[in-house]
Amino acid sequence: MPATLTRTAAALLAAAAACAPLQPQPASAESPIDHAIATAAGPTEAARARSPGARARPLPSWKVVGHSVQGRPLRAATYGSGARRVLWIGGIHGNEREGAVATDELPDAFLAAPGGERAVTLTVLEDVNPDGSAMHMRGNANGVDLNRNFPADNFVANRMFGRVTPSQIASASAASFFWRLR
Repeated sequence: MPATLTRTAAALLAAAAACAPLQPQPASAESPIDHAIATAAGPTEAARARSPGARARPLPSWKVVGHSVQGRPLRAATYGSGARRVLWIGGIHGNEREGAVATDELPDAFLAAPGGERAVTLTVLEDVNPDGSAMHMRGNANGVDLNRNFPADNFVANRMFGRVTPSQIASASAASFFWRLR
């Protein structure tokens, strides 16, 4: 890995480490991951605005960069204006929601890091698989694992990964977005 990427990754990890840890929550009927996602972000924007001395959280300026099979938007936001470019993908497997918590917290941590905005341009792709996320399943609405549906030398055509790459609208939209960022 080039030294520049290593330093950037270390800076992002250091900023993320400064985030407040998740607090234990009471047990409920919902899954622990869904509960953590629902509570980890803390108070709502309105509650934050009312709390004394609270720093206004930057609201993402989401841009729709594509759509899923069921028409849900693929959204991206960009923070900072530095020469180093970092792409953060918040999720690709709908049943692995841990990335949603990190994606929600990353902008605050990034913007709080001294000099981060001047050194790095951070692009956050919220979720490549919003249909899978809505259905709590690994694949998209067609049952295709989008992580395996991108152009690659080791692509294996089958029902689970797609007959061709990219065969799914979300992976094609994401791949096109990635190329535009280059």
